[in-house]
Amino acid sequence: MKLPKLADLGVSKMQSSRWQKLAELSFDDFERRIEATKYDIRRAAEGVEREPHEKTSRKETRQSVSIFKTTKLRNGSALEDIRWSQLNQLIRNNAFELELLRMIRDAGVPPNPNARLRDIISESEVVDFVRLALGKIQ
Repeated sequence: MKLPKLADLGVSKMQSSRWQKLAELSFDDFERRIEATKYDIRRAAEGVEREPHEKTSRKETRQSVSIFKTTKLRNGSALEDIRWSQLNQLIRNNAFELELLRMIRDAGVPPNPNARLRDIISESEVVDFVRLALGKIQ
C-alpha cells in the first residue's frame, strides 16, 4: 500500500513541520502555548501595543508571559507576583510538605496506585514520617 503524500492530503510542508513540532511538546508546554496565544489574542483585541521594554521576539514574549502567568504555587501566587526576597521563606514553608511526600512515596508502591494514602499506610507510619521530615528540614 502506497502512503499518500502531503500534497495529496492538502497539507503543506510548513504545516506538517509546525504540527510535528507541536506534537513533540509536553502536555504542560502545549498548555502554556495555548495560554500564551490566548494572551496575545486578548491584547490584540484590547488594542494593547507591546511596551518598549518588552521583548521583541514573539517566541520569547510568549514563553516569558506564559510561564510566569500560568505557573502558580500552592498558595495561589503566580510566579510573576513573587519577589526575590520571598524565595527563602517560600522554600522553608514548602520544604516540610515536599520531604514528607517524598518519604511516603519512597516507602514503596502499593498494589493499587490509585488507593488513598490513608488506606495504604497507618497513622503511626505517618507520625514517623512527619518526625523524620521535620528532622531533615531543621
